[in-house]
Amino acid sequence: YNSLQDMAQESLGRYSYLQCLSCGSIQIEPIPDSKDWEKLYPKNYFTHSTFSISKSNTKSGIQNFLDSLRENILHSGFGYNRGGSTKCCFFSSLLAKIPILRTWASAPLAYLPYVPHGRLLDIGCGNGDFLIRMQTLGWNCEGIELDDLAVQLCRSRGLRVKQQAIEDLELEPESYDAIVLSHVIEHISEPEELLSKLSHALNDTGTLVCISPNPLGLLSRFFREHWRALDVPRHFVLPSPNGYISLMSKVGLQATIRTSQRIGRWNYFESLGLKRGNTESIGSNFLQRFVIQVILSTFSMIVPNSGEEIICIARKGL
Repeated sequence: YNSLQDMAQESLGRYSYLQCLSCGSIQIEPIPDSKDWEKLYPKNYFTHSTFSISKSNTKSGIQNFLDSLRENILHSGFGYNRGGSTKCCFFSSLLAKIPILRTWASAPLAYLPYVPHGRLLDIGCGNGDFLIRMQTLGWNCEGIELDDLAVQLCRSRGLRVKQQAIEDLELEPESYDAIVLSHVIEHISEPEELLSKLSHALNDTGTLVCISPNPLGLLSRFFREHWRALDVPRHFVLPSPNGYISLMSKVGLQATIRTSQRIGRWNYFESLGLKRGNTESIGSNFLQRFVIQVILSTFSMIVPNSGEEIICIARKGL
């Protein structure tokens, strides 16, 4: 892709994306200067709007049922306590073996099995919702975040969050049971350098979870330069499934890869808007979103690694 620019901020210049002929990963050219962070991420950047505490509303009967189903699957398949009870329904162990249900139930927990009193680090922790969720489930949680507002919010919620640029990260060796990078690695110009630090920070049984857009997914191939997840020029490197395997191998980790359409419908309508020259989100109709989600999910079940998100779960080779 050549001569691309941020439609909302044309002053940031034009960029190209180069694709690796071997693994299919893509990288921006030239890489923006990290000193321009405030220009790259203005206060109206969409992730900044999430820096507020989520408010809970009265749940419907369906939502209560789904919450109960998720708790049972997490108890049987991932070792989490179910509402303080060690009992679970007969069908829970069966449901926990169904891949699509395991993925659905564990997605809010970054697909992590329970480690009693495990030490967890969330890099790019945002408003701290994930840390709160995992802390409630028994994890010993810490976060890294650069944004001032997000850090203030996390600390007001009693979370241990350090304000630091990821490039300057220094971690104790073999000190974490789990490290999570959810939609972070694509913002890093030297991912191998970061992953090497994280590999050394994991203990022998630790898990590193990386989640990022899939440059070889269906929507990337369909929308090409209008694909929302390119997010020019903020996404520097987008590893492919094989790119992740290679990166993790270089830093001493063994990776398991799968893809998900969890954000597929959102990215579809955002990409469609960009293709039509509209920077505003479109496609708020429930039926439209439902139909697109069914199509994307069905395609992903037929074609391996075609989902919108890559889920890379890496561990040290024992």
